[in-house]
Amino acid sequence: MIESSVEHLQRFLIDVAAPGREVVAVGPFTAFLDPVDPLRYLNYAIPTGDVRDIRRETLDALRQAFRERDRLPRFEYLHEHAPGLRDLLASAGMERELSTPLLAVEAPALLQPSVDGLAVAAIGDADLSTWRTRQARAFRDEPATDGPLRDPRAGGGGAVVVREGGEIVGGAAWSPIATGVSEIRGVFCVAAFRGRGIGGAATAAAASAAFGAGAHTCVLTPGSDEARRIYARAGFTGVATSEYWADPH
Repeated sequence: MIESSVEHLQRFLIDVAAPGREVVAVGPFTAFLDPVDPLRYLNYAIPTGDVRDIRRETLDALRQAFRERDRLPRFEYLHEHAPGLRDLLASAGMERELSTPLLAVEAPALLQPSVDGLAVAAIGDADLSTWRTRQARAFRDEPATDGPLRDPRAGGGGAVVVREGGEIVGGAAWSPIATGVSEIRGVFCVAAFRGRGIGGAATAAAASAAFGAGAHTCVLTPGSDEARRIYARAGFTGVATSEYWADPH
């Protein structure tokens, strides 16, 4: 049984978003904006107050805050925390990117899938460039060719890499711990190696490292039913519903 309540998890989402980002409060929302990278997944707003009587003008002001910084207006939040926000965002012309279960696991329930012939280890400095390129390709994003390397260890988080014959074929990261919770992020597997359990093994190894660093709960959001099944093999179960909304342009 996961002990963290929806409000506890919502607080975690807020706390973990702030470090390294510009924080802009607009009414009952707080926007967290990456000062360097415009990637949509790194820039979003979270409801931090009562949104039941929100006015359209507030959403317009929030949109403007994103656009002034050349960022796509987006929202990430837990539906159970703000159940009426879906209708409000839809009526304001925003589109849902994804609605998916928020999965969680506590240390005693973590499972460790085995992967024959592969080695899992903490990420090293020499791995960062390959990590970024192969993760981007796995997510069908164009690999970044300039700018500083984003280190998943920054701020107290970490990452693991999965290797075969010394080559990185998969990996996963875990966020800095806030309120006892860490988020497992960026789980990937090189296309040629899919179907061998690499995603589940990387997820479990990242969660184990987060627990070793002091987390009591790890969470993640699957992008598909297939991903959800992969994470279930590591012991993750649904505890809430994650909503992702954005302007269509």
